[in-house]
Amino acid sequence: RVNERLRVVGISPLQRDEFIALRLYLGPMYWKINAAIRRVISHNPGQEVRTRDFEELGGNPYKTTIHVTSSAVVRLSKLQTRNSVVYTGFANGRLPDMFWREPEGGGPCGGTELVFRGT
Repeated sequence: RVNERLRVVGISPLQRDEFIALRLYLGPMYWKINAAIRRVISHNPGQEVRTRDFEELGGNPYKTTIHVTSSAVVRLSKLQTRNSVVYTGFANGRLPDMFWREPEGGGPCGGTELVFRGT
């Protein structure tokens, strides 16, 4: 079904390895893949816990899995036809007003996360 929808919009279908990578990410490997990605920012002050998380992985950066997962996410993002609100794990804080305003000329508003989201 998804591959047919991709074909309709002129995008090549998901490959088997992309499907497997997505399944791993959305299942048992979520924590490990995110820890590997977040290690990139572990040198910033206050991010030491991310280094410890990565060390628990035995130093495996999961480069191929992350690359293939990213490829699948980019491909599937072409099926998103409208902006939508997504709330995820933000506690005890307040986002600035500009976060909610649509930029001049249109387009999405909001923020970014360094890792993939299973939302």
